[in-house]
Amino acid sequence: MFLKKIIKEIKCKRALNPCKIKGFDYTLNPYIGCPHGCVYCYARFMCRYRKEKEKWGEFVDVKINIPEILEEQVKHLKPGVVMVSSVTDAYQALEGKYQITRRCLEILAEHNFQIGLLTKSPLITRDIDVLKKFDNSTHQPGFTITCLDERDAKNFENNAPSVKSRLEALEKLNKAGISTFVFIGPFIPGISDKNLDELFKRLKEARVKIILIDKLNLKCGNWPGIKKVLDKHYPELAENYRQKLCTDKYYEGIKNKVTELCDKYNFSLDLIFKHTKEKRD
Repeated sequence: MFLKKIIKEIKCKRALNPCKIKGFDYTLNPYIGCPHGCVYCYARFMCRYRKEKEKWGEFVDVKINIPEILEEQVKHLKPGVVMVSSVTDAYQALEGKYQITRRCLEILAEHNFQIGLLTKSPLITRDIDVLKKFDNSTHQPGFTITCLDERDAKNFENNAPSVKSRLEALEKLNKAGISTFVFIGPFIPGISDKNLDELFKRLKEARVKIILIDKLNLKCGNWPGIKKVLDKHYPELAENYRQKLCTDKYYEGIKNKVTELCDKYNFSLDLIFKHTKEKRD
């Protein structure tokens, strides 16, 4: 998995940084970079701050001292809610070796912080014992699942864990008493809307209770990679893709469709792209 990836061990000066996202007080990113290779990822803007010229997905910097920095920092901060891995995946494969995320979560739990966490990796199930230490009633760990079809997922998320493994991990977390959410984000026009009823059915079987959805945001230089995938694998969608599908009209239709499905399967729904929360209890 890490062939041709540039892995570096670095030291950081801060572990927690202020977070401007509503509902969170701090961010924590144990790694810089991610090997998943998701063509739509907005976090590629991190490349601007690097002296090296690697492309997003080609490098990972491991903050080997972040648990020690965090241990000291929390002594001087008011406990709050931490967004874990806002610009990386805290459970990417390297976490299996370094266990940095696990050590950070143990520190946060010990000092009465709460967390929100989003991943694509079933490795998170390794830390069920730590996750149980947090108040799971307001913030849950979640998985990004953009589509059900493994081939589609592979085209857009080249090195990410399989959809099947994510569904299995969700079920394992929920059976352990840890409530979870699924983030269908980005909702990729022409891709995410395939087999949508079956996806929701599978999420229900995995005992998921909350669905978050965001649209495909073309920003931070992600369009060339997306267009390359469309041209190669979905030529029928590629022509005028932005004008035909990435529109308010398209997502208004998706809003109606997913609302019906959430009614059907009794999910709570958060449509991020509309900036309004609609619950289906």
